Amino acid sequence: MIWKTIMIPIILLLSPISFFLTFRRKDKTMEQLRMTFPLEYLDALSIPDPPEGFELRTSKAGEEQAYADLMLAAGFDNWTVDLAAQVVSASSLPEGIFFAVERATGRLAGTAMANRPDAIGHQMGWVAVHPDFRGKGLARLVSSAALNRFKAENCTLIYLLTDDFRKNALRLYLRMGWRPWMPDCCDDTHPARWEAIHKELGI
Repeated sequence: MIWKTIMIPIILLLSPISFFLTFRRKDKTMEQLRMTFPLEYLDALSIPDPPEGFELRTSKAGEEQAYADLMLAAGFDNWTVDLAAQVVSASSLPEGIFFAVERATGRLAGTAMANRPDAIGHQMGWVAVHPDFRGKGLARLVSSAALNRFKAENCTLIYLLTDDFRKNALRLYLRMGWRPWMPDCCDDTHPARWEAIHKELGI
């Protein structure tokens, strides 16, 4: 188990996603929470119908500015067009970035990404919904689409990284079937943090 304790933090440090994650942390002194999605749940997974007035699609070339604007509005600090382009080119599976789009305006309302495999597994990341469109089920829509994208991959592990303060996201993930994941590399704060989250959310 020693190699896991040493290698996984190194892998997370060196991966493009973990580098970009430093831009969105409120408390960079606290290790991020980890969750895993049971592979046996993939077969039964379905993508909900978009709410009225919205459509679900994958990303298109030339949307980097709109993507960055969405992420900034959703609270992911320091997103730029260049960062959006790097995320698209370096991290996403082909056809792996999903957008919920408002039909009337073409605005990007929500997003989630199915990442290329890393040394740990396949990561779902960058789940975000614009404040103007929250409460419509868009986070579940794009997250389900990203998970569905993994069906075409030979996944051995599907995981995500998140933070204690993202209560709405944590509630959604737990209801979708995601489970807390505490590999050997996690520090000893994780069990108590998860206990507090379950107690607060009532899940």
